[in-house]
Amino acid sequence: MAIRRSATKRNGLPTIVQLRLTPTPAQADALAAAVLLCNQAATVVSRLAWQHRVFAVVELQRLAYYEVRAQVAGLGAQAAVRAIARVAGAYANRRAGKKRAHIFRPQGAVPYDARLMSFNRDARTVSLWTPTGRVSVPYTSRPEDLKAMDALPRGRPT
Repeated sequence: MAIRRSATKRNGLPTIVQLRLTPTPAQADALAAAVLLCNQAATVVSRLAWQHRVFAVVELQRLAYYEVRAQVAGLGAQAAVRAIARVAGAYANRRAGKKRAHIFRPQGAVPYDARLMSFNRDARTVSLWTPTGRVSVPYTSRPEDLKAMDALPRGRPT
């Protein structure tokens, strides 16, 4: 598993720091369950969006938030919000070709934001949301990426 983190900008371009997660088998199972659950939620939201022809993120959140939380057991509030944003983004990228509802692959990538993921740089761990609770997973990387990670500002990424 890998995390790519873009935080500081150099000459107007984001700097990418690539980290490798080293989860235990139980943590890996919890993270895999999170991916499946988030993609299932995105598919539910996508079907609602298609059925009601609502594709803007604000209107889609009003329409789908409570429905997706009710239909997908174990889905956290912020994970539901991220699923809704993913669906809105998917339809925004397909403006000309809205011929059918977008279906999300069960193993597709899931974006984590600052509320779903936090770093402990001293312990070199990242805390990630899963349906069974947060897991703290150690990470490794190339020395230059670890050095860049330590140089990033603390607090919420912009």
